[in-house]
Amino acid sequence: MKKLLLIAIVLFASLGLVACKEGDTTPTDPSVPTEPSNNGQRIDFGDQIIQKTSITVWIDDEAGEYMEAVIAEFNKVYPNIIVNHEQYGSVGAREMLKTFGPSGNGADVFQFPHDHLAQAVLEDLVYPLPTATKTKLEARAHELGLSIATLSYDESAKSFDPASPNAVERLYAVPMSIESVGLFYNLDMITTPAATFEDLFAAADVWNATADPGVFYLGTSSHWADSYFTQAIYSAFGFYPFGENLDDPSAVGFETPEAIAALTWIRDQLKPRTTGTGNHNSVSAGANFEAGKIPYIIGGPWNHEAYQAAEGLNYAVAQMPSINGNATQTFAGAIMAAVFPVLLVPIKAVSF
Repeated sequence: MKKLLLIAIVLFASLGLVACKEGDTTPTDPSVPTEPSNNGQRIDFGDQIIQKTSITVWIDDEAGEYMEAVIAEFNKVYPNIIVNHEQYGSVGAREMLKTFGPSGNGADVFQFPHDHLAQAVLEDLVYPLPTATKTKLEARAHELGLSIATLSYDESAKSFDPASPNAVERLYAVPMSIESVGLFYNLDMITTPAATFEDLFAAADVWNATADPGVFYLGTSSHWADSYFTQAIYSAFGFYPFGENLDDPSAVGFETPEAIAALTWIRDQLKPRTTGTGNHNSVSAGANFEAGKIPYIIGGPWNHEAYQAAEGLNYAVAQMPSINGNATQTFAGAIMAAVFPVLLVPIKAVSF
């Protein structure tokens, strides 16, 4: 209201300046043209007249440098959208949005891991992205990331079964990064990383025979019961859960010959070389790798921060080794961003 009042006052003042000159009371003949004059200061009212929109973004970026650069690039295209970045961890963002979103105190754009997507859809926390947005992303984003962010969903039945009568395939989020596990190795101890588990185990047998207790040649940054890490092993034996099309929740498949062969290999080949007589955990493997005591550890991108901060550690990452001549195929995940649907102008958040 103050801005409107200010504009009105200025307009009326401008009219007064045009209508008469100081000290001149002679009526002006409107039919006689006059030369325009501007003895005052030029004022740009653009910023006052064009309405700005503000959106809140929850992205896991503690330093804020990444988001600062992203917002700067975004505002080159959309200068009238103010982006407020708030630091939230991606894992907890969905739960936070369930609490603060409905009251209008949540985020318009939020980040989360891919395995939260289906639940977020069921909880009405994500806005299906327009087809035009998906078309743009197909030319820029990784195909696997888009596939993970795309769901077939039947809203009436609350079903993700593609065969459901009213299922519609839509893109619900934008993949920001794709992550999977790999073979991390110490560059000061390993020149060429092992390409096969057979070669890895042969070297491990020599190392472990004289190593200090618990300092195993190969370790894991998680544990050997974590399917995110063991799927690579299952795949080399031809085992995949949930049926041929990976969509049958009743077909877990651990009774199949492929699964039994994989589990037997884990018990007889992997376990003795990574835990000895222990259970599923690699004893202190992460700390040993950071300290430069062991040459190999299986980890993921979430380990880079700790490894890069480890003093004196020079490392690289290789593809997971093959087993019995069969390639290993790891699970892939994605960190993605979605739009919260309770917005007056959701397209502003979609643009971001």
